[in-house]
Amino acid sequence: MNSTAPTLPDLSGLSLPNLNALLRVCAPSVREEVQRAIDERTGRTDAPASGAESNAFDSRETEVQREIRRAFLRRGAAVYWLSQARRTGQTRGLPDLLVFDPHQGAVFIECKAQGGKPSREQVEFAELCRQAGVGHVLGGMAEVRAFLGAGEVEG
Repeated sequence: MNSTAPTLPDLSGLSLPNLNALLRVCAPSVREEVQRAIDERTGRTDAPASGAESNAFDSRETEVQREIRRAFLRRGAAVYWLSQARRTGQTRGLPDLLVFDPHQGAVFIECKAQGGKPSREQVEFAELCRQAGVGHVLGGMAEVRAFLGAGEVEG
């Protein structure tokens, strides 16, 4: 019996709604490729765009975002970047990532590098999520693992 990995058709001709639909039903082995096509279509790459000169702290926080994103994609989740440059007018306090996890449901993630401190608006958003019963994680991979339960996220 010859087993081969599933192959995807050319994704460039699919609309964004069709890509999102495909993401929900595709095999885990091709999910990252479909997510990458969505990210390219929406102007996202493997790192959120930065509106200011990157400094060492921003770089560490971006790496935390990448690590968390990759871990959730391996779980079969869809991950959306929400972090944007301040000049876009995005509401202050909105977390970096929105994850739709097949096991946990929707969860907002505010990524912080070690030693990073949340803003007042980020703390307020986390509290609103807690009060509303909405999943929210503030931190890095250790906090994500604690939220999901030990051993449930490879990182």
